[in-house]
Amino acid sequence: MRVISIARVLLAALGFSTLGAEAQDAPVAIPVALPPSVLGVVTRASPVAGEVVAAKGGEEVLFVDERGWRPALITQAVLAGDTLRTGAIGTLALLFADRTQMRVGRNSTLVVKAATAAGPTELSLTEGAVWARAERGGGAVIIDTPAATTAIRGTDWSVAVDGARTTLTVFEGVVEMTNPQGTLTVSAGEAAVATIGGAPTRVYGVNPTDRQQMHFYRTLRGVFDMLPASPLGRREMRTVRARLEAIPPTARTAEEWLTLAEVSLAVTGRQAAAAALAEARARPLTPAQRARAALLDGLIAGSELRYREAQRLFEAAEPRLDGRRRASAVYGRFFAAALANPAVAVDLPSEALAATDPYAALARAWLAGFTDGPEAELEFLRAAEARFPDAVVLPAERVQAALLLDRRDEMREATERARAIDADDSLTLFAEATVASHVILDTDLMLAKAKAAAATAPGDSASWNLVGSAESERDAVREADAAYTRAIEADPQNAVAYANYASWLLDRNRPRDAKPAIDSALTLDPTIARVYDNLGRYYIQTGEEKLAVETLLKATAIDPADATSLRDLAIALYQAGEREQAIQQIDNAHRLDPSDPLPSVVRSGIAVDALDPDTAIASAREAMARYRQRGDYFSGSLAYSRKSGTFLQNPYLMLNLNAWGRYYGDLAFDPFEYGGYFDQANADVPNPFGVRSARMDQTSPIPSAATPEASTSRDCCSSRSPCPPAIAGPTS
Repeated sequence: MRVISIARVLLAALGFSTLGAEAQDAPVAIPVALPPSVLGVVTRASPVAGEVVAAKGGEEVLFVDERGWRPALITQAVLAGDTLRTGAIGTLALLFADRTQMRVGRNSTLVVKAATAAGPTELSLTEGAVWARAERGGGAVIIDTPAATTAIRGTDWSVAVDGARTTLTVFEGVVEMTNPQGTLTVSAGEAAVATIGGAPTRVYGVNPTDRQQMHFYRTLRGVFDMLPASPLGRREMRTVRARLEAIPPTARTAEEWLTLAEVSLAVTGRQAAAAALAEARARPLTPAQRARAALLDGLIAGSELRYREAQRLFEAAEPRLDGRRRASAVYGRFFAAALANPAVAVDLPSEALAATDPYAALARAWLAGFTDGPEAELEFLRAAEARFPDAVVLPAERVQAALLLDRRDEMREATERARAIDADDSLTLFAEATVASHVILDTDLMLAKAKAAAATAPGDSASWNLVGSAESERDAVREADAAYTRAIEADPQNAVAYANYASWLLDRNRPRDAKPAIDSALTLDPTIARVYDNLGRYYIQTGEEKLAVETLLKATAIDPADATSLRDLAIALYQAGEREQAIQQIDNAHRLDPSDPLPSVVRSGIAVDALDPDTAIASAREAMARYRQRGDYFSGSLAYSRKSGTFLQNPYLMLNLNAWGRYYGDLAFDPFEYGGYFDQANADVPNPFGVRSARMDQTSPIPSAATPEASTSRDCCSSRSPCPPAIAGPTS
């Protein structure tokens, strides 16, 4: 299961995925062509289940008592048993008898099973996506899909079906998602995913009110990186590793090689552990040592997605293990079996086991996070910390669970607790980097702590990814590239490592370099919205607008609350000539994530193209305020908000206010970004290569964007043109 972004957003009609090739015929009838004379609005007998209130074109309805499809026209009554479908460009708006409102997305097939004023409204979605609002206090809405049934009452929600996968997003209220494998209650701001044969699982996102939306990816596979192969504490592991590495390799015994493999798994990563294990196996091993080696093999196999093999290895090792190693084998076998065959129920390890070891408690808490939510995980972790006060893994993991709920005070408290237990542990350093990134908003501190974590545990992909993120914030291109590459090398099976690297490359207009990383991420996990967002951006940058729109529609269907995908979809739609639909997606992105400056940047660019300087200026200034709200590197110079600076320049030039345009262009100029040179040329700067950027001035503080002296345009406040207005926001 993955955890990536979910927040509150209303799913627009054009924000659905093209889920599948062509809409399939309903199973209740064989379609035949109807003569044109009977294709108008038809008066239907009561009771009427609902009515078509809007249609884009190409939508069809199959009446329950007919054998052929007909156009779904506005005001057409719908009865129980009717089937509606949309094509590649069609969308429908429906109003049911119980006042449930519904928008049906592109390439969708919806069967109306029952609907009356008293409820319940019963529907079946066989493919595609719908968004709906059920009246508060009204009857229930039940929607069946191939993978699960959702029971809804008084709430906003969306459901998307892509083959065997059903995604439910709840914007308001509470929805119950059920199938034979389990039942899950989903609350506002959450989502859930179900596949045929698999129990519903929850998807999370964090959308703070004071900064941009954050996206997190968690998989059940991650437990294999948590479970230890050694009974030692983490501080002892570092000490033992240092001692063993001081012994010449040719002088090490089988036991020393095996112990080095066990501690290396937690410290230096799977590759180092596998190498040491191979050395141990080259020497005679006792049955007990072979069991320890099988445990190591099982943990490595689980991390590398070889779940059936991992299950077999854990089962073979468990009888000859004891203590912490046995707990790792028991939980490893459970998770491997669950991932190998999600359709088969697996008995949970006994609760007594979680009371005997902190890592068993950690595994139980991790499971609770997936089945019952991060609040349940936090409760498990707090209780475990009381039993095992010296285990740094517990408060360190609590930081990550609290992050999912944006519990900043708890993140700080748990980090302090981890620091008190072991300030030098990589988990503590990673927790400190997380707090610096998401709570303190200090990029330099985040970078220092992430680098320290990566140096302590060089096999930890997450630490290298955090280093890459911090270096990217600082525009340290080579350093970010190297860090993202190390993240992939540390965990080649981690789809997120490839997705983050691809996103970073696309940010630098390197689509050809990004494509292999996009393909790798799609191969590893084709269910991540951000992967499809990257693919859509690739198509935008390579000029393939149709493919960009189709791909980004899929991204927004997988995660309809992802503001980034909606923003990129707006760009693709605009490039495809669908301006109205593009503006609609910008509105959606803004409602989803009001702290993100980029939707306003996109709106400003569209306004410039439409010769609307008022909207362009207002949107660019709004983007500037949102950049500065982020603080840290973005709070001072306009040079750190290049996109809004560029779009502030263009509308002033459009109004022939050239001095104002040059002022903003100079402040936003970045000598390492090609776009700035075009801006300077547009503003008639005699020598754009001679412009001195605020970012190049290392001898003085970053100038305020509101200070005319910060500009290199000396005629900014000449008698021919008034000075440009100051931009609201903090100054340095």
